Amino acid sequence: MNVQRDDTVTGPLPGATAPGDGPVSERNAPVRVQRVLATLAVLLLLVLAAQVSIQRIRSFDYWQHLRTGALIAETGSVPRTDPYTYTVLGARWIDPHWLHQLGVYGLFSAGGHDAVVFGKLALVLAVLALLAPIGWRRARPAVTLLGLALLLVVASNRVMPRPELPTFVLLATQLLLLDRWLRHGGRALWLVVPLQLVWVNLHGLFAVGLAVLALVLGGELVRPLPPFRQPVAWRRVRQLAAVLALSALVSPLNPNGLEGLLLPLQQLAQVATPGFRAAAGIQAVEFESPLTAWRVMPPLGLVFLGLLGVFASSGLLLNLRRAHPGDVLLLAAFVTLALAALRNWGLFAVVAAPLGVRHWNAVLDRRAPAPRLRLAGTALVALALTAVVADAARGRFFARIGSVREAGLGVMRGLYPIRAAQWVAREQPPGPLFHHMADGAYLIWRLYPDYPVLLDGRLEQVFRAADVRRLHRTDPEGFEELDRRYRFGTALLHYNQFDLAPLVRSLHHSPRWRLVFADGIAVVFVRQPAARRWRELHVDAPNLFPPLAGPPGPSDMAERLGRSQLYAILGRPARAHRLLAETIELYPRDVPAALRRTFER
Repeated sequence: MNVQRDDTVTGPLPGATAPGDGPVSERNAPVRVQRVLATLAVLLLLVLAAQVSIQRIRSFDYWQHLRTGALIAETGSVPRTDPYTYTVLGARWIDPHWLHQLGVYGLFSAGGHDAVVFGKLALVLAVLALLAPIGWRRARPAVTLLGLALLLVVASNRVMPRPELPTFVLLATQLLLLDRWLRHGGRALWLVVPLQLVWVNLHGLFAVGLAVLALVLGGELVRPLPPFRQPVAWRRVRQLAAVLALSALVSPLNPNGLEGLLLPLQQLAQVATPGFRAAAGIQAVEFESPLTAWRVMPPLGLVFLGLLGVFASSGLLLNLRRAHPGDVLLLAAFVTLALAALRNWGLFAVVAAPLGVRHWNAVLDRRAPAPRLRLAGTALVALALTAVVADAARGRFFARIGSVREAGLGVMRGLYPIRAAQWVAREQPPGPLFHHMADGAYLIWRLYPDYPVLLDGRLEQVFRAADVRRLHRTDPEGFEELDRRYRFGTALLHYNQFDLAPLVRSLHHSPRWRLVFADGIAVVFVRQPAARRWRELHVDAPNLFPPLAGPPGPSDMAERLGRSQLYAILGRPARAHRLLAETIELYPRDVPAALRRTFER
């Protein structure tokens, strides 16, 4: 956003002529080669977008969104009270995601989970298409390609079928509208108001849209300050203030009214607060700060976050005197978000990438790099994209930068207690059902309405802070306290993903409970004497686990490691060691280092 003192903003529209964009001779070999390399880099960027998007579904909350979309489609209304639990049944439910839920259910109805995965790809491509025009220079496509590639890598861990992903699309749309308005004026900015109306019915992060408008407005008001020293453009201030006011006025137009409008404040006060999460026992990597994330994630992911931060901040600093002050405020705000929690990296990437592109191209406009230098830059970007795409095709790159993912369609079966829930649905053991909070969403999808859940991930929407602290108890003592109140009939323990070893061991040794199902992901215990209907599983039986049916991959590895883990939990170290050795032999590069060290000892 390069602002002149005459209150007009410089910078070309996509495809318009800018410094360095003039006509070139077809005989210019560096330019012709650059075009070929740029085309190759664009294709590689699209391949990377597909690799980021076409990943098996690995979101725990996805299942609750899917079930609620079905409920809205069946009833024709957005639920206002909780129908899913037996602990807070009928509690007030503020659901800001209903539009996303309807969309996900519509995709699922049309083509199952595979259609939902392709829906992710469509949204990622939409983000790229919306951001690509910001700061674009035909003579220097490498700058835009570099920014968008860094965006894909940094935001890749957040590309899941959650309402967060359409929020990226809406944020990108808002940034494009603001960019064009600041450069050329006009009425396009008023489109932000209906955009905000959609956003407030899609995701609790609608507050980000209001914050972006407020930051740009603040930038307009501080233009006279150094180093900018630009006169205040009062006409733009009035128009921007009017759009912000109208956007705030339409925000209560959602099924929950003012309660929906205030939900982001509840989120900040509850799930986003470290003290609350610690008291409630909620341990999620996505809430980690990058300052401490080196303990829970590969350092390469932090390197790419740093590269994007340097790309955006260095371009802004080099172009600071000509920059719009709002860019400084935007970058500062979203850097703060990114440093607060890993879950905010996607928001930061959507803002930082176009900001860096715009300012670096503004700097290069004044210095007009020679054609051979532009060629070298394009070649380097194409080479880097080739390396990333090739590593991702081998199934290695995403493991190097973050959580384990599985390329393909459908769901990542190793993350969910699928067979355990199937056993419960088929055998109909007595309720109520005890389970981990993170499994609540999947059990809502698989077992509702036959088995209401104890607790699920709708923390700030349904559950009070006291409810979460009371119900999220997975240690043996906490289980006993809850059991005295609810008298559980069945316990489904997802030990593979969560630290439930002490509770599994406690129930296995208790005469009041019988182990009736086990696989490499979860176990099911049923209370005596009702459990006598089912054969008790004996740990030393050769057929303790069902046959492995999945193809090689992360889910198969998780199943094998889980079986080894269960043997260790139940006091069979020799069997655990043998299964771990077999898994390491099958997946020598993928088994976590901590487990390999355990085997070596």
